[in-house]
Amino acid sequence: MTEGQKSDPHNAPSTNQIWGAEMVNLVLLALPLYYLSASFMDIAAGILGQPVQWPQVAFMSGYPADVRNGYLLFVLATVTLTFLSSGVLAAILGASPGKALFGIQYVSVRDGTRHPRQILYRGGLLTLLLLPVLLTGPLLGFVFGPAADGFSLIALGLSSALFVALAIHTTESGTWVNRRAGVRPATRA
Repeated sequence: MTEGQKSDPHNAPSTNQIWGAEMVNLVLLALPLYYLSASFMDIAAGILGQPVQWPQVAFMSGYPADVRNGYLLFVLATVTLTFLSSGVLAAILGASPGKALFGIQYVSVRDGTRHPRQILYRGGLLTLLLLPVLLTGPLLGFVFGPAADGFSLIALGLSSALFVALAIHTTESGTWVNRRAGVRPATRA
């Protein structure tokens, strides 16, 4: 369906289709995330003249400087890829690559047609909601050290709950992100 074509309002994809498409998205984006992160780290290492290491599973307060830099570059790669997938590619394909493969697209709630600007807005909202999950807890650990480890976990939990509530939790009228962007998922005709 191209921009301007109408979608049948009764062709909503099932929850299983949406979740399956999300899992495909994660698989499709894993390798690009690795390579984009590695590229960012290589560029930063060249600029800084010192190695930049991959993040580790540990409290951020214990990260040495090279791992902190690696984590921040991993975050940059993650938000870049999220916006490219859920924003730019979604505006072109009608949905993120995994959803497009499953025959799902986002259409306007108002008129049932695809509007790239609304889809870009949705991608931007998702990206902004992801930032607190990726940054709030780590920044507390980076700035305040081991004394903030408990608060770092609390911040991670709260920001994750907020992300789930606004971007994943679906009511009869859709997710908060979709309602805010004025879109809904639909299967391609």
